[in-house]
This record gives sequence, C-alpha cells and structure tokens, in this order.
Amino acid sequence: MAESYIVVGPYLRITPGDPLLRQTVTINANGSSIGPKCVATMGGVDGVYGSASGRITDRAIEFTITWDHGLGKAVHTGTVGPDGVPRGTATGAVIPNTWNPGPWQASAGALAGPADMSVEATELFRLINDARAHPNRYPPNGDATLAKMTACPHVFQPSKWLNGTAQAHNSFLASQPIDWVNTYPNMHKNPDGALVGDAGEAIDMAGYHSSRAEIVATGFPTAADAVRFWMQDDAPFQWGHRNRILDCGLAQAGVAHLQGGPGSHYWTVDMGTP
Repeated sequence: MAESYIVVGPYLRITPGDPLLRQTVTINANGSSIGPKCVATMGGVDGVYGSASGRITDRAIEFTITWDHGLGKAVHTGTVGPDGVPRGTATGAVIPNTWNPGPWQASAGALAGPADMSVEATELFRLINDARAHPNRYPPNGDATLAKMTACPHVFQPSKWLNGTAQAHNSFLASQPIDWVNTYPNMHKNPDGALVGDAGEAIDMAGYHSSRAEIVATGFPTAADAVRFWMQDDAPFQWGHRNRILDCGLAQAGVAHLQGGPGSHYWTVDMGTP
C-alpha cells in the first residue's frame, strides 16, 4: 500500500523584500521506493508537479526531486534522517534570475517516514497514557482549581508522524542555550520563530489540522520524573501541561527523548487530531 511522505524546505524568497515562503513537498512511496511523482505546495497553494526518485532504508529517506516546466528547472537532492529533518542541496532556478533555492534548511516541522522510538520514549508514551486513563494516580500538588481531574475514555493512539515532529523539536531545542529554551514560550518555537502548534507549522504540516498541542520538559532524568512534573507540579503553569494530557479531544500523540545538549534531557509530547 502506498504511503505519502512530507518533506519541508527550503525557505524561499522570490524577490528581495518578499516574505519567506516555505515549500511543502509530498512524495509517494511504495515499499522501499519513492516516486515517481510529487507535488509542491507553496504559500498554501498546490500547483507545481514534479518527479521523484529515491529509496527508503531503515535509517533514512534518500530522495531526488526534479521540477521541470515552463518556468525553468530545479533539482533538490537530499536525505531525511531519523530526526525528521531534510538535508541536502538545491540547484537551478524555477523563476530565472529571481529565485535560487540554495541549501535546504533544517526545520522542526519537517518529517518523512516512520520515526523510531527509543526505550525512554516508549516509556514516556506508556506513562502519558497511564496518566490519561488514571489521573487519580497523579494528585495535583497545590491549588488545583484549574486542574482537570477526569480520565479520558480513550488513550492516545501512537503517531509515527508526531514522533517525528517531537524528535526534530528536541534536536532543535538541544542546539539552543538552555536559559533561552526555558523562557516561555521559546520551548515551543520552531527554528523560524513560530510556535510548533500554529497553523502551517510542524504539527499542522504533519497532518493534524483539527486540534494540536505540545508539552515539553527539560532536565528530568527519567520519563516518570517528567510525567510527575506535568501532572502533579504544574500549578505555576495553571495546569496547562496536565490539562493537555487530559484533553480528550486530542486523539493521537508522538513522543521523543533526547539526552545531551545544555539541558541534559529533553522530553517532548506532540498531540493532535487529524
């Protein structure tokens, strides 16, 4: 059965002074091969169709995309690794003398293919669903006036796409100073400065257009520590983390853990409803 994969990039400026536009490319896959067709959306409008070739391995998607039409020709070549970030180069100009795409840019919203879950991330997903089904096991500390207390009738369904956005987000946060990350709302920003959950950003581009949410924690050495913080010690944040976990309108979730960087440990849960 064919699947669709999304590759995001590069950021484009058509002429000096124009706003940056992000190109979203959808390529089809069947087994370990991708292509032969793809379509690009830029500025929210479909309209450029090209050819795609490449392969899917257990560690990466390798692709070459060729746009060739009346406005010119451009070739994008690159890979998408387990972090969901496309890397590569672009040559040629679709609009002669005014647009040269240049290198593909890393983007927290970029993802393609399945994202592997580490042991730590698997445990985080288990504990998030335990908290969702049994919030009584996580009594709030302090003033619980705004805290949700009711269990959801359904747990989160796993999403490989949201695993990808969460992994890419952790990678971006780990590249930034920890004081910046821990200053709200920076921990929820993409590399372009927009919030991950905004329309047109990472979670939306992963296919979650109905509802979106994200929670992040840094510094906690275990998944259990992070979940206890979100569920029980969230009073300073008006229980926003706890209430997102217990938001029954959010159907799917993806999780990621990264050890390293200035914050030592990064835990991200991306949630949404398609």
